[in-house]
Amino acid sequence: MNKEDELKIIQAIANKYFDGHFTIMGFTTNYRISFGSQPDSRVLIRNMSDGNTLVEALLKAIKR
Repeated sequence: MNKEDELKIIQAIANKYFDGHFTIMGFTTNYRISFGSQPDSRVLIRNMSDGNTLVEALLKAIKR
């Protein structure tokens, strides 16, 4: 699966369940993903689904 496919999956989930809203953050050590409105505090960012890869973070976000 390439990054374009990953993004299409994220967009499809966001469009179907979250009015098209999602946030992806890339950090030095991991990725974080959340659906819905943009997280606006460190607590909300800490609670985002995370993973060492974008796919890992996506799978955790889908399970939520």
